[in-house]
Amino acid sequence: MARIKLLLFYLICIGPENFLKILKSNIYEKRIIYYFELSFDKIKFMKPRVKSESKIFYSFDELPSFLKAKIKKNLGYEKLRIFKYRLSATIKLVVSFVDGEFASYCFLACSEEQFSLFRLRKSDIYFFDCFTFLEFRGSGLIYNEIKYAIDVFKKHGYSKACVAIDSYNKDSLCAFNKIGFYKTKEYWVRKIFFIKNIFVKNLFYKDL
Repeated sequence: MARIKLLLFYLICIGPENFLKILKSNIYEKRIIYYFELSFDKIKFMKPRVKSESKIFYSFDELPSFLKAKIKKNLGYEKLRIFKYRLSATIKLVVSFVDGEFASYCFLACSEEQFSLFRLRKSDIYFFDCFTFLEFRGSGLIYNEIKYAIDVFKKHGYSKACVAIDSYNKDSLCAFNKIGFYKTKEYWVRKIFFIKNIFVKNLFYKDL
């Protein structure tokens, strides 16, 4: 009964169209997620295709107004709310600029906390939800962001970076492989009628 009341509450709050999307995703889900790791001293050098500058923002209030405006215009108001929520917690934001224009970003976690599939270790940083705006795709900006963040956090005692990528996301898999990330785990996620099962396959690489 409590679950039915919760569903009705969501239906009223978010509307029937969004409600059906959420309901569908909870009825059945099948995903394979690859977990990659990279020791800071194993990052591969990649020559950037364009000249860019990277910066880390530690709070939502730090974000320039033009950056917030582009997020809202291109990704929507709900995405901007996600930025605000994440940056009000322990999450950081790595941003790349090309000729002063906001070109790409990647969220970064750097404290021991539990994510949906794993718990982040004390000496690790975790990159997630990386995005490059359409006009800058193919420029290799993700390398600049990763390298910049590694250089910053290495000074604070961190030693390894990690990322979790859906198996269908071929572009991201290729990009992080080129940087030097190694796949160390596979998460097989199955969800049927709100019941989720996660199976983990551990892989081992001696050069990590």
